[in-house]
Amino acid sequence: ATLIASVRQYFPATTHILGEKAGIHVAIQVPGAQFDSSFREHCAKNGIGVSPCRFYAFDEEFCEIGKTKSSDILLLGYGSIAEGDINEGIKVLSELIVSAG
Repeated sequence: ATLIASVRQYFPATTHILGEKAGIHVAIQVPGAQFDSSFREHCAKNGIGVSPCRFYAFDEEFCEIGKTKSSDILLLGYGSIAEGDINEGIKVLSELIVSAG
């Protein structure tokens, strides 16, 4: 619930939350964003670990979720993060997306 509330607070209203009942991870789709290796590295340098959805595709050129290309979808794991750190992490992630765009 903390992660979902934080995404809704810091991300644009156009952001879609996918699989929020999955357990220890959630996916977010940020229309217009492009998540790739350089974005992942940019986040890691700032203390945020993320995984672009396209990293889990056999052929990322053709990876689609529904009718949406996965290049604008991030997987966020939260199973090992203290609840108190989630809000700050999501805030920093939203700032990194803006600075990378």
